[in-house]
Amino acid sequence: MVIEYIKDPRTIILAVLPANVDVATQEILALAAEYDKAGERTLGILTKPDLLKERSAKATVCELVLGNRKALNLGYYIVRNHGGDEDEDNSELAKRELLFRQHPWCELPDERVGLMDMLDETQDALNEICASRKTAQEQRQYLATMPANFQDLRRAALDADYSQHKAPDDPDLRLSTLVVLQTEWFDDTFRRLSQTYKFQEQKGLGVPR
Repeated sequence: MVIEYIKDPRTIILAVLPANVDVATQEILALAAEYDKAGERTLGILTKPDLLKERSAKATVCELVLGNRKALNLGYYIVRNHGGDEDEDNSELAKRELLFRQHPWCELPDERVGLMDMLDETQDALNEICASRKTAQEQRQYLATMPANFQDLRRAALDADYSQHKAPDDPDLRLSTLVVLQTEWFDDTFRRLSQTYKFQEQKGLGVPR
């Protein structure tokens, strides 16, 4: 079943390995190397670092994460998951993250340990993309919102209501502000560069000359 998935060139291979085993003997890495010869889809995930007690074992894992041993193109990440007797809440999560502030884990690049920040960033990026549009109905619903969003954007720009949309952050879309700036520029230019003419009435004709 695993092979059916990893042979698909669109599949990302997460090679999850306990940190307290010899990675050189793990079958998943051999399978990944067979079906992902360029190493473009394989990401190593090392778990259970808290079970490592010997300094030599910890050093070996650090070498893997730093890419100095059994290197993967995408590298290895190290995480500590919650145990069966731990609650999945923020306090327990904070305790698990404290592990990576201890030696030798604290000497590893921040982006290679813990993964929580990367998870949050990825989730934010997914939220920006908006909801799934796999079916024709979902695609039609998405397209139907575009004219309405455009009308809202146009109305916000004309009303100088820049708090409702991100797009009006573009100065070129701040129409009311542009009109005010152009008016002020014209007023200033007119005052500085215009000429004043004084007209006098011609005696007997009552017309200026």
